Amino acid sequence: MNYIRGLRLDRRTMLRGLCGVAIGLPLLDAMIPAAAALPKRLGFIMFPHGHIKGKWTPAQTGPGYALSPALQPLAPNRKKFTVLSGLACDPSKTRQGFHDRAVASFLTGIEKSKTEIRVGPSVDQVAAHGLGKATAFSSLELSGEPVSQAGGMVYKTATQPLPAETNPRALFERMFGDADRVDAAALAAMRERQQSMLDLLESNVSDVQRNLGAADKRKLSEYLDSIRDIERRLTFTEELARQNVKYKRPPGTPESYSEHIKMMFDLLTISLQTDMTRVFSFMMNAEASNMTFPEIGWDYSHHMTSHHMGDPEKMAAITRINVYQAGLFNYLLTKMDSIQEQEGTLLDNTLMTYASTLGDAQNHMQVDLPVLLAGGSAMGVKHDRHIALKQDTPITNLYRTMLDKVGVPMETLGDSTGRIDHLTDL
Repeated sequence: MNYIRGLRLDRRTMLRGLCGVAIGLPLLDAMIPAAAALPKRLGFIMFPHGHIKGKWTPAQTGPGYALSPALQPLAPNRKKFTVLSGLACDPSKTRQGFHDRAVASFLTGIEKSKTEIRVGPSVDQVAAHGLGKATAFSSLELSGEPVSQAGGMVYKTATQPLPAETNPRALFERMFGDADRVDAAALAAMRERQQSMLDLLESNVSDVQRNLGAADKRKLSEYLDSIRDIERRLTFTEELARQNVKYKRPPGTPESYSEHIKMMFDLLTISLQTDMTRVFSFMMNAEASNMTFPEIGWDYSHHMTSHHMGDPEKMAAITRINVYQAGLFNYLLTKMDSIQEQEGTLLDNTLMTYASTLGDAQNHMQVDLPVLLAGGSAMGVKHDRHIALKQDTPITNLYRTMLDKVGVPMETLGDSTGRIDHLTDL
């Protein structure tokens, strides 16, 4: 154990300051005696508009597979994820797929009806019911842009969809402001002075650091530095807004899509690191999204690009977007894997999917989904392989297996027909 002077910190220890600022601490060695076990976390990351056949799914199966073109950015972390092919979110199996049905069934295994929405709860909310009782947020719902008319993917109940937060500033203050005591005017004045939230904390930062061992001091210092870095980036974004920079994205978010997603991923990582939440969902962008990607030289709507009609340029652009977003997912994997915990890393103690709601978006096909399963090594999950499942296996089978791994087993979930074997063996 790496604590001194008999100090034992409770997992719920907070650094509190003026304006209602309350910052949780990361998992420190000094907390280990107070914790029966490390928390298990579960996450679901969605990207829209599928993939181009032959560009995402590896040609080989097993542990010796070669990364496909769309997965090349993930090469540094290939030992941290598994490629799963053959999965579907097509509960109806008799109707032609479409965006609203695909996104509604993605985490629920139930498709929308034209006359009534009865699809939930989604798998993340099932997990939140079991894992969220001990955390500030039972779950976090995040997105790179507001949902479209097709709707979102998270349902608290059969009829209650949950909105997703897109604004990193709003998320930051939701995470670090004490909702019952936060002084909004003081926080606004603090931002105007470009003052860090950390500057508002009372002396308990130095008090806590004084009594920690060397490894814990380093962990806490790195954690506080990451918070300052996010604040600096938020301030820069807001300064551009004051200069009347024209944004294509929602107010309060960075003009750069990659910077926006990275900032949201950084905040998500902190929320998991400090045990604010153990369950999350994240939409890279909306279903039927008209977002453009000038950073990679593509200014045409993502949605319309996906309806490529065999146009080689548009098909190549879909793969370019897949590569671009996979690189951002790789950023998250690297970030989470850099945070050491008692047993492995934050990533090893987090099990998550990275997948699309559609396979072939040209024809709205809800089968042959591109799916990665990442993290969870501390839960016994083995990676660095491609597993080809029976065609049209419900993706809810994967979710039930994931729920088992985090200790929230379910015997039914939407259109599930069972569980997926072989995730813990080679």
